[in-house]
Amino acid sequence: MKEIEFRDRSYMNDTCTCDVSSLCITPLTITARGVNSTNSTSFTIPGLFTGCFFLAGMRQSTLECFYSESCISIIEEYLQVLIPSNKLTSPLNISIQSQFNINSTLDKILSEVMTEQWMGSASHSQYFFQCHVDTCTYLLTSRFNIVYIITTMIGLIGGLVKVLRILLPRIVKFIRRRISPPLTVLKESDPVRKSLLKQLWTWNHFANTAKISDEREIRQQFIATRLFIILLAISFVALVTYYVFERVTLLYHIESPTLEQFIHLQQDQLINNSLSCPCSTLAIQYEDIIQIDYVYHPVCSSRFSNPDRIEVIGYQATYFFLDFRVLAPSFFNALGLYCEVAAKHIEKSLASFIRLLFVNDQALNLEVFTEKTNAIINNFKSSTTRAFVCDLTIISNMTHNNGLMTTHSTNFVLIMGGTHPSYALMYGYTPHFISLKDPFDLCICFPGVQCHNPMAIYSNYSFLPVRLFNIPGLFTGCLPDEGIRHSSLICLFNQTCVDLISYWLNASKVLAIDANILNHFTPRSTIDEMINEVFVDRWNYSASYHDFYQRCRPDSCSYKLSKHNSIWLIVTAVFSLIGGLMKILQIAIPHTVRIVFSLYSRFERWWHRQPPPIIPRSKLSFQILINQFRQLNLFASEDSTKDDEHEIRSQILSTRIFIIVLVLTLIILTIYSARVEITKTVTNFSPSLYKYSQLYANHYQTLICTCTNIAIRHKKYIILQPNFHPICQSSFVDHRWLDGLVQTSFIPSGIFVRDFRSIGAAIFGTIASLCQLSMRTINDGLLDFGEQVILSTQVISKKQLTNQGQSLFYLFESTTANAFINSIQAFRDAIQTNSLISGYETSTFLNIFVQDEQNAQLLAEPIQYNHSCSCHKDSTCIDSAGVYNYPNPIINYSIPGFFIGCYIIEATLQSNLDLLYNQTAIDDFRAHIAFDDYNPDPFNTTALNASLLAYFNTTTPINKMMEKMMIDSWHMEVNYSAYYEQCQPNQCKYTYIVSHDVVFIVTTITGLVGGLTTILQFVIPRVVKLAFRIWIKYYRRTEVQPISIVSTIKD
Repeated sequence: MKEIEFRDRSYMNDTCTCDVSSLCITPLTITARGVNSTNSTSFTIPGLFTGCFFLAGMRQSTLECFYSESCISIIEEYLQVLIPSNKLTSPLNISIQSQFNINSTLDKILSEVMTEQWMGSASHSQYFFQCHVDTCTYLLTSRFNIVYIITTMIGLIGGLVKVLRILLPRIVKFIRRRISPPLTVLKESDPVRKSLLKQLWTWNHFANTAKISDEREIRQQFIATRLFIILLAISFVALVTYYVFERVTLLYHIESPTLEQFIHLQQDQLINNSLSCPCSTLAIQYEDIIQIDYVYHPVCSSRFSNPDRIEVIGYQATYFFLDFRVLAPSFFNALGLYCEVAAKHIEKSLASFIRLLFVNDQALNLEVFTEKTNAIINNFKSSTTRAFVCDLTIISNMTHNNGLMTTHSTNFVLIMGGTHPSYALMYGYTPHFISLKDPFDLCICFPGVQCHNPMAIYSNYSFLPVRLFNIPGLFTGCLPDEGIRHSSLICLFNQTCVDLISYWLNASKVLAIDANILNHFTPRSTIDEMINEVFVDRWNYSASYHDFYQRCRPDSCSYKLSKHNSIWLIVTAVFSLIGGLMKILQIAIPHTVRIVFSLYSRFERWWHRQPPPIIPRSKLSFQILINQFRQLNLFASEDSTKDDEHEIRSQILSTRIFIIVLVLTLIILTIYSARVEITKTVTNFSPSLYKYSQLYANHYQTLICTCTNIAIRHKKYIILQPNFHPICQSSFVDHRWLDGLVQTSFIPSGIFVRDFRSIGAAIFGTIASLCQLSMRTINDGLLDFGEQVILSTQVISKKQLTNQGQSLFYLFESTTANAFINSIQAFRDAIQTNSLISGYETSTFLNIFVQDEQNAQLLAEPIQYNHSCSCHKDSTCIDSAGVYNYPNPIINYSIPGFFIGCYIIEATLQSNLDLLYNQTAIDDFRAHIAFDDYNPDPFNTTALNASLLAYFNTTTPINKMMEKMMIDSWHMEVNYSAYYEQCQPNQCKYTYIVSHDVVFIVTTITGLVGGLTTILQFVIPRVVKLAFRIWIKYYRRTEVQPISIVSTIKD
């Protein structure tokens, strides 16, 4: 038996080797078919390349040939393709305007998603319709309107006139007495020396309302005057006290505040809580305020990440296939690829990150800004790392599960057995030597097993090569990435160790990495730890608060201060009311005193049993009241004896007009005030959720509650919990089940390649891997979803929030599943495109074509399934899975629901798990594969519970499960109270239409009565007098004068 060795092919005149770089290419050549190869002709296709991998060559190719009709004709001629005349291939039209050119590589075209032009439009009308605007508000700066000025002045006039009428005469008298020299010496009892209190006590404010000779009436006037003074004083003190101690909240504005002004306002504790500085720019791109830089692990910039720069030479065929000298180029190439892929991943992630928006409606203080930006940056770092690790895990797991062979035979070996000319090929699992001292301490690359074998220098090739020494920190494994990720670079930081490996690699002038420049990592850090940090040794980031404020650019800042009323407001308010109060008291108090006195007189007569006085009936008649009202004169002169009859009539007429106008005006004002509907706005500051619920129930149409925090992270109020398919928590993905299936493949009598026992462990391992990948992807997705925000400028209802939560969940579910499926599909397509060979012999059959005893040729033949489906054309070919009795090629036991195919992943995805829901079928399956016979340690497998399924059924194919990422159901909950807590509404406003209340009407009328009375008392008499004069003048002009007849005759 002899192991077949694979050599890495060289391209570009042997300057590029596939173990050093997977991007080696050479022009693609087509050769004409012929029996004699020496007479064959070839044609190099312009722009097309092939290489280490067909996909790598294709991405570096151009479409130059497909723009040329002659080039296409030559290819058709060499391929000897018969094409119907109606289906002739037409070249691409080079005259069509395109962002690509004839020399654009496919990699460039793919980077643009093969899209020539994006076309999109935004409809503002549709946006406005979807926005559902309830109300629009705006601020208007203007002077007081004319109505306000008139009503205010009327109210002030009444109060000022009343107060000045009382105060000015007495002030003038007091001043005149102080200025005029005394003529005679007065006694102490002289009225001039009376105290002010005594004058006030003897003052009769109602002296002109009754006859002076009526002592009883004078007494009532004195009492009425004192009550008037007391009530007026109490009212005045009460009004002044109320307005003095009343605190009003005033709103102040600062236009276009600078950063220094804003910081000063933030530091002012009196206004800090109410300070509001709305940003003129609501959304700011991260690149405008956040700067992120990074420093990679020094190995990424060293010679070790580029095998070409190490100049490894001296490879010999006598080296053992696991010798460090054989694996070193691939190891360092893979290390460089990790650094390159990490750099591209960060560059791509950062390009997307800087275009995201920092959304905030208010200017933030430095502490809050720093806290938010740090959270954003940390989330970027963690999400970038998770995505990088997840992508690598998908590639690693899919490669391992499909058993793809490596060129260095680290997972499978190809052995040629037999003698000339009857040679046969056999596949075997690669053994890895774990111990330096014990050559039989092996690790076999079974499905689900990861072997970590220390890299070493071996003696020259033999059946059991001797390991001379291990390379510190470096490992190989079943797959290159398994060994690399387990390795550390401690050797590369030690010059002695570097000199040692340089000696064995025949490399010169290789310097160790300086450990002093490390920041986060250490020389003993594994490459897996570096991968988990995207090879970034140090992050340098900053957020510019100054740039944030400049782009926020608040047009104005407003803040509220609670202050007492100003002197001007107190004076205007008090004097507006005092005039009306004085007029009301002047009317009400005398009549009230008379009524009290009359009631007291009746009570006194009743108490003393005196008969009531006999009042003539004429005094009680209604006609007397009418006559008194007719003779009512409110404008009588102080000395009525000087008024003639014409003047008295004018005064009475003025009185009647005054009463009518005043009453009508008051009635009109009262009716108007009562009937006018006003829009009243009610504000509740910092309402609780319970209060908001009450407000929403009663005023949902006009309720507006502005959020303090408009950007709310999903994780704060949305709960998402996936329920995975029962297979993912079952015993069928346990490593003991997988190990047991591996043991059933070692049958001494032999086993067919298509026997399920040869690939059963790989199929169940793929199922377990799909579960793990789904769980990891979902968990990573949920972390990213939780950091995303919903923009909520105002509180939305519970129903709206639930609907939005549902929409966000559906979007998350679909985008995450699509991204995951696309990653799996891209890997499947890459396998098919590159025609990679599976070590399970499921895709390609390698046959030996023996030429002589020294020369043989390997021929690759695609395997067919279901009699007609070739893996060369379709990687999804499958056939029923079963158990065979070797060497009989007929299925002895067909396994329900499971298939075999070109690749393990394809067979797994098209299988279903119906078998695993039936315990009897499971026991029968275990018996046919002799599971218990090859596994002495008992391991029970319990059937899956079909009643736990919600979306799937027992026969759902695994590829359909993958479309749902193995998730059978979701638990989704929107926590409205948590959302409300995060929103933190600072105030809720609602409006409603209402008429003026009684208090407003009474205070308004009271404030206007004094002014109206004063104005009417001043205007009406003069208007009446003027009217009388005009009337008299007109009357005299039209009067007929008598002519004497006698005088006429005499003439």
